[in-house]
This record gives sequence, C-alpha cells and structure tokens, in this order.
Amino acid sequence: MLNKKVAAIAAASGMTIAGLALGITPAKAFDPVSNSYAIVGSDTLEDAVGALVNGTSVTDSSVRVTTSDSSTLASWDATGSTSIITKPYTTRFQRPNGSGDGRTALKAAIAGTNYTSSFSGRDASLDATPVAGKIDIVRGSSGGTISGSGVMQRYTFGRDAIAFAYGASVTPGANGYISPADVVKMYQCDSATLSAYGVTHPVIPQAGSGTRSDFISKLATASGDSSFTDAQVITHYTTNSGCVSIGQEHDASTLGATEIMPMSASRWIAMKNGASYNRAGSATLGSLVSGTAATSGTAPVLPVLAYYKDSTWGRDTYLFVDKNRVDSTNGSYDAVLKALFSYTDETSLTYQGDTVLGSLSSLPTFGAYTSAAVKLKFGFLPASVKDTQLVN
Repeated sequence: MLNKKVAAIAAASGMTIAGLALGITPAKAFDPVSNSYAIVGSDTLEDAVGALVNGTSVTDSSVRVTTSDSSTLASWDATGSTSIITKPYTTRFQRPNGSGDGRTALKAAIAGTNYTSSFSGRDASLDATPVAGKIDIVRGSSGGTISGSGVMQRYTFGRDAIAFAYGASVTPGANGYISPADVVKMYQCDSATLSAYGVTHPVIPQAGSGTRSDFISKLATASGDSSFTDAQVITHYTTNSGCVSIGQEHDASTLGATEIMPMSASRWIAMKNGASYNRAGSATLGSLVSGTAATSGTAPVLPVLAYYKDSTWGRDTYLFVDKNRVDSTNGSYDAVLKALFSYTDETSLTYQGDTVLGSLSSLPTFGAYTSAAVKLKFGFLPASVKDTQLVN
C-alpha cells in the first residue's frame, strides 16, 4: 500500500507516483492520532461513530461532528492492529476490542492505572500499559453497571436491537424466528434442539463484547433460565467437544452453513446498506421476537419498529466519558467535551407511522436532528431516554 504521507506530499507538489515502482518496500502504515478526543470500544457503534467524526455523505448531505472549538475527533475500530497510538507524543497500548474492554481501558485512564485488554488476540508485550490521557470517549453497546459511585457517565447514542445471524442450512421459523428458550438450549449444546434446527455450532463473540454480554443476559431473562450465564456458555466452549465456538462479534463472513451467532440489527442494516464493511457473508438475519422480523427485507434495509421497541430485544447504546470531565463543579471539567453531550427533544420526527417511537424522543448531540438520518442509514433509531447515569 502506498504510504499515505508520501501520497499527500506528492499530491501537494503535483508529482505523479506510478505504483512507487522502485523496488522500495513501503514502511508500515500507522493510524492517525487525534488532535482532540480519542474514541474506542464497541464494534456495534464503530462505523456510525466513525462516519460522524470523519464526515459522511451517506444521506447525500455532508454531516460531521466536531467540537465547539472546531477540533476534529478520531475513532478507532474494535479490530485492526493489535495496538494503537491515539494522541501525539504518546505511546502504544492494546486496542480495546468491545464495549467492556473499552470501559476497562477508560477506567484505567481515569484512575491512572495500567490497562490490559481482555481480548485473547491482544499484543501481550503491552500488557499493563499506562493509558492516562490516551482515551476520552468509549462506544458501548451495553450499558455497564449503574452505580452512584461510578467513575463514568453515559449518554445514549441511539436505539439498536439484538437478533442473530444464521447459516444457509439452518431452518428457523417464519421471519427467521427461533424462540429464546431454544437458542439457550443450543448454547447449552442440547443435541435434540441443535438437530431440530440444523445447527452444529452456536458461535459467541469474544470476551469484552457488549453484544455478547447483552445477548446472554437477555436470553436468560426471555427464556426464564437464570442458570444461563456467560460462565455456562464458556464451559460448553471448553468442555463440550467444541460445540460452542468463539468468533469476532458481528463478523458473519466465515459463519458456517450450520452455525448461528448474535448479531446487532443496526450492524446488519449498515452492512446491507453499504454504509459499513460487509461482513454478512452468506448468512441471513433471524429474529428473537415471534411474528416480527428485525429488519425490512428490501433495499434500503431499515429497522422494524416493533422489533426495536421490544422491551427485551430492543436496546439503547451509549457513549461513556469520565464523569469529572462533564461535571461543571469539578476541577477536571472540560466544557468542550461536555458540549458534545447535550440533548434535544424532537417530538415531531416520525418513523413507520409512530412519532419518534412513541417515548423514544431524545436525540443526543452525537445524534442530533441533523445526523439522525445518518444514524438511520446505519440502523439506529432515536434513543429511548435522556440517559446520564453513572456507571462502573
């Protein structure tokens, strides 16, 4: 790949470089660094947030989120190189892969302690690396643990929903429906249930994934099986003849014909609309709500309102920050950062005949009216509440 800096210099000087055919091996490419705030964390939100901070015209209008002093932001995907540098003059640290991993990194940054990723593919040579000053905002598809003594404050980004992707030989019911109770049995490696649906391997995302934690906890609630936990799933992964597999969240590109995996509806929509790198492969999106598909089946692919409003499978997604930096009474207060997270009521916005999803009427600055259409292209609807909870 042509080194970006060389290409930029060449363009500025009017010089043409034809493939750099001089037998020179290009240097390893580096990610950019942020001149203001650095964002890491969830795979679910990475393309929507990335589009907003980089600038996008997916809706034929140019939209870009910048700070109140006109600085740009930078957002790092959950996957890529195993380590990243986010700020000028700072050192490399392990790339946070997922919501939980991102929150762990932000907590370490706040406390001034060292960070080690929970991702098995991390660069172990960078275990226990200081991250203070290197992370400002975390994308989260799960909400963390609410606590009055929490060190992070969360703000809703948009409404998503959890479904599942399945391979070509899997045989769900109408609208791709499989009951939550039967999905639980699959992850418990119940042979009769697996056989009934043509499944050999249920796949669970990597440790640190917010979708993984939400999927398991919501299945436990919906099925009424309180024994179904993350630990139980991992037990089946390690001891039950490899029945359960582990994969990267939202990457169905290698999903086998007889496999299923959790899938964010918003991520699926973005892939199908060409707004996100398409990792759908040959899979199909299923449903965990009887009688209701998660998305429309025609282009452009859109959220199905009834699915997103479901009290179990619909979910809000979040952005997390250091609570002290958005508290005007605290010595660490950052007014520029706080300005990114105000809310606007928009009660006239309608979708599929419903006024802003009924009560779902709060649009954060990161998804204000001007960028609500962008977020819809990426499969997000307005968030359900104005959320400023403190979380651990």
